[in-house]
Amino acid sequence: MCLDYRPNQSLTHPDRPFHIWAWQSSRRFWEVPPCQFDPSDFKFLSALILSLTLLQFLIGHSSTYVTIVGFVALGIEATLPIPQFISNYRHKSVAGFRPSVIIAWLVGDIFKCSYFFFGHANVTWQFKACAIVQISFDLGIAVQFLVYGDKQSWMTTNGIGGTTGKQFEEELEEGVFAGR
Repeated sequence: MCLDYRPNQSLTHPDRPFHIWAWQSSRRFWEVPPCQFDPSDFKFLSALILSLTLLQFLIGHSSTYVTIVGFVALGIEATLPIPQFISNYRHKSVAGFRPSVIIAWLVGDIFKCSYFFFGHANVTWQFKACAIVQISFDLGIAVQFLVYGDKQSWMTTNGIGGTTGKQFEEELEEGVFAGR
């Protein structure tokens, strides 16, 4: 799937606190550029679905198989913040990443960790380990907001504007269209 991020020049609802859910137009926000269809993607996904379906029917009753599949799923979820963390670090900016997102991530992960560690349910070590990894990267992104906070283009008076916003938009355009 191809997504094309286009920072807004002005916000339609500037009166909302922290500009939450405010963008120039919903059409630009949800626009997905046409992508070239790559048959290898379809082949890979088809093979993956077929393989997992067959494995489920053949050895789905095995506790070892269920543990491995669960651990892989938890690992994928725990590493979701890593690309954002790396992108912020490379650009030395959190431009385009709203504080409301990291706040929601942190609150959710704090509740999840408190349930895993202090709840009365018997939670396995995999859940606890993955929760620690995920909250560590969430905290890392929160620290990036503190360190790179002065470079947040969404805080400028004219929306994205400013040198940082323009540079970030150009780098994003180069990255998005480099593979085409």
